[in-house]
Amino acid sequence: MNKVRVTRGTVAVGVVAAVLGFGLITQMRQQEDNPFSSMRQDDLVRYLDELTTRNDELAAEEIELRAELGNLRAGADSSAAARAAAEEQARINGILAGTLPATGPGVVVRIVDDHNALTSSVMVTLFEELRNAGAESIEVNDIRITATSWVKREGQSLIVNGTPVSSPLIVRAIGNPETLSVALAIPGGATAQVKALNAAITVTESESVDITAVIEAPAPQYAQVVPKDNKSA
Repeated sequence: MNKVRVTRGTVAVGVVAAVLGFGLITQMRQQEDNPFSSMRQDDLVRYLDELTTRNDELAAEEIELRAELGNLRAGADSSAAARAAAEEQARINGILAGTLPATGPGVVVRIVDDHNALTSSVMVTLFEELRNAGAESIEVNDIRITATSWVKREGQSLIVNGTPVSSPLIVRAIGNPETLSVALAIPGGATAQVKALNAAITVTESESVDITAVIEAPAPQYAQVVPKDNKSA
């Protein structure tokens, strides 16, 4: 059997071949990892310009989208603010018109009329004094008093808004307690007139007065809304 003789020359050739093979593989892998390595300089420059242009376009689109988003948010905030203002105005109008219940500081007036001597004019004076003193809401015996309220005497009964009321009369008014109390105590005013009819009256200031009676707002028979274009300057 013949033996293969390994010489120094054979080993050297093998080493060189291995090194060359490793270098070739490494170069191929580098080319695979870097797709631009095989591109010409002109192609690279053109590709870079395209990337720069596209980047600028995307940046401009981002600015436009951010501006649009800001406008949408501002519009939403404006609409929400307008809606909140409208709701608050409707709440205020409802309280003043008597279509919504109300609570707040004010006075509670108690009138005991055992002889049924109270007149409609005395009660109207009482309501007017409270209104003139800044009362924002008034009720008497669970009947809301508004601009359209009326009082009259029918025999032994006092009628308020078409409903008979009997003693004791409990009048609740919301406003500045001290101002309302002082208004009712003026000489010759409602308190003096009630006492002149031998009826008892007490006025109590309170930091919490609840008015729960409400009315259904009547539709106007004659008044109409004037269009903005027809308003005089």
